[in-house]
Amino acid sequence: MLCEVKCNSVIRLLSYNYQKKGIALEKRTARLTILIDPIKKEILEEVCAQHDLTPSQVIRSLIREYINQHGTPEQKARVPAFKKGPKASRNK
Repeated sequence: MLCEVKCNSVIRLLSYNYQKKGIALEKRTARLTILIDPIKKEILEEVCAQHDLTPSQVIRSLIREYINQHGTPEQKARVPAFKKGPKASRNK
């Protein structure tokens, strides 16, 4: 129960922060399964924990950056975080 309350609070806080910055949160999620070397996975989890992030957060950030760098304007326009322009990145 405590974890559920904390998780809901974190989600609301993230949602508020993203809306404040003009970044839309994804309304749906889709699963992406990848194969990764176990040692790299372990190191990724350690580094993420040091920065208080989850591996999923880091992967989503990398995907957004890749789309921003290599996607067409039409593709970028379909991603909620890019609709407000280039300042919608987390570098604020």
